[in-house]
Amino acid sequence: IRYVNEKTIEIKCPSFIAWGRLDQVIPLGSVKFLYDLCTNEQKILKKYDDLSHLLLLSPNCDELVQDIEKFLVEGGNS
Repeated sequence: IRYVNEKTIEIKCPSFIAWGRLDQVIPLGSVKFLYDLCTNEQKILKKYDDLSHLLLLSPNCDELVQDIEKFLVEGGNS
């Protein structure tokens, strides 16, 4: 986390950032920090109440998968 925080200055591409409230590895503050570095208007930060750090390995990740698909198809324009 420290390396990313120190080395990342700006994220210019469209970005979809997903975070699970049950994540015990990445704190929400770090996620918000990266989101704030996104300068492209097409950026989304979505929090999932019942997902952990291994988002896509969670048995209830259907909403996340749908959100990712939508972001890829619509390019962040929802």
